[in-house]
Formats: sequence, C-alpha cells, structure tokens
Amino acid sequence: MNKKDSNVRCRICGNNSENSPFAAREMMFGLRESFDYFQCDICGCIQILRIPDDLSKYYPDQYYAYKSPGWSKILIKGPWLCDPFSWKKAILRALSFLPGVHVMPEWMSRAGLPLSASILEIGSGSGTRLIAMREAGYRDLTGIDPYISGDGSYSDGIRVLKREVRQIDRRYDFVMMHHSFEHMPDPFTALREVNGVLAPKGTVLIRIPVASCYAWKKYGVNWYAFDAPRHLYLHSPASLKCVAETVGFEIFDMFYDSDSYQFIGSEQYARDIPAQDQRSYFVNRSRSIFKSADIRAFENEAKRLNRCGEGDSAAFYLRRKSR
Repeated sequence: MNKKDSNVRCRICGNNSENSPFAAREMMFGLRESFDYFQCDICGCIQILRIPDDLSKYYPDQYYAYKSPGWSKILIKGPWLCDPFSWKKAILRALSFLPGVHVMPEWMSRAGLPLSASILEIGSGSGTRLIAMREAGYRDLTGIDPYISGDGSYSDGIRVLKREVRQIDRRYDFVMMHHSFEHMPDPFTALREVNGVLAPKGTVLIRIPVASCYAWKKYGVNWYAFDAPRHLYLHSPASLKCVAETVGFEIFDMFYDSDSYQFIGSEQYARDIPAQDQRSYFVNRSRSIFKSADIRAFENEAKRLNRCGEGDSAAFYLRRKSR
C-alpha cells in the first residue's frame, strides 16, 4: 500500500480520512494498463478513483461471460434442490462427482425458491446460468446485460435481453446478480433500480468478491478478483450493508463461496502471467506453472477459508426492510 491520502472521499460511507491509495493493472487480457484505486479506512470498500469514460473496451468479445453457453446435464431436479435434510444433500454431493452430472449449487438451493418463481438475472452474459436453471425445472427466466451484442432467446423460452434494469417493466420474485454488482458505477442507484423490479416479498441475491479476504491481504493488487478496471467496487460485508440499508434493504443471510481461482489467478498475476495468456492455467493447463497437487491444495485452502469467513467471494441475500 502507498501512503495514506485523506483527500480521497469514499463513495460508500463518505469517509475522507486515512484512506489508502494504490494502483492496479488490467491483467485478464494482459493490457497492463494501470488504474488508481483506494480502500476506505472505515467501511473497507476498495473502489476505483475515477471510472473510465468508456468501459466497453474492457469487455471485448473474448470476455468469458459472453461465450456461447453450453448445455449441462442436471440429474437432480425439482423439490430436491431446496430440501433441507442433510442425508439428501449428502447424496447430491456424492452424485455430483459422476461424469456429466451437475447439481444446482448452494446459492440456489439456499434460496428455497419454488419452481414457479419468476427469476431475473442482472448481468447474465449469454445466459449459461439461466439454461442450467431451466434444466433444473424453473420456467420463468429472464437475463439482462447491457454489454451483450443484442437480444436473444432459447427455444425453451429463456430470454436474454440487451437492457438496463430501468428498462424492465415487470416484477420478479428473485433478482440475482452473480459477480455483476461490482461492475456497476453507482451501487446505490443500482439497488434502487432493483427495488423497482422486485416483487413485494421478493429476494435479491448478490454474489461478489469481498475485500475483507485472505487473498487481498496476501496478494494485494495481484489478487485475481481485483480485475481492474472492470471491478469498480470491491465491497466488504460492512460496505455492502451500508449500501443495502441506505436504499431500504437488509442482509438476512450470507455465506462464503470462494474457490481455487483466488490462488491460481493471483499466483499467475504475481508472476506477470495474464489470465488469457497461453501460459495460463485457464487457457492451457499443460503449459501452466501448476501441478495437480498444487490445484488440490488450492481447492482445500479455499474450502478452509470459506469455513472461517475469509474466502474471497460471498453470496448475500437481501430483502426489503420491515417498516
């Protein structure tokens, strides 16, 4: 970290004392362009100092969220997804190791949604996650993303639209943002707009990188989830709570869901290897710097960090505050 700079004001909590500035590079595509960030000394939110005038150039066609979706075989469907009994969950975990079998992840089962629920994904990219949910039995599925090339749909009724939230004219039981909230220039406005498309007793799911994590402390600006300049805000639980409560929401549940990528990507960035480089584990595993034992160790460490509340990503469930 560089020296403290009291002249930088946090856009989340308003603090302008003892905030820490630093520079981070674009490393997904290896542009290595530098961007100024700072971390608030009070709420812990990391945020870009100046939002670029044109962010679209940092979302080229090769951006991972825009890849054509594949079709996943999901064996377990319907009510089992939300069943609370541990013995059934144990069966699901065992089945998930079979080739070609995928079980709906915890963020979905934890939400406890009926299959009739209307679902909106903000920042859906090409719609891969919606396709998986359709295979699991959900029917009312819409995705929006302002950066995709245009509107699209699938034969089973899934709609993926080139839209902003303010352009949506209906309400949904479940509004979810999977690693898209950190890309939004104004978190307060974003959540207010979500409030406008949420059904009266609806739930919001926000999955984001979290700044109060081990990976940030260990790797600093080489932290894989930093992702300058696309990630405009890297929230702490405290800063997300501040945003949520300011616009009338409360966080009623959360869990950590980080994975081995926090180590794979960060170790590569520390060695100046971009995520899309031919030496990257994400591109060509045979040429990567990691062995199978390294990956297993990273996976085990990610699970441990999630258990102790230091994983580098988390899922937050929000609802409107009771009056």
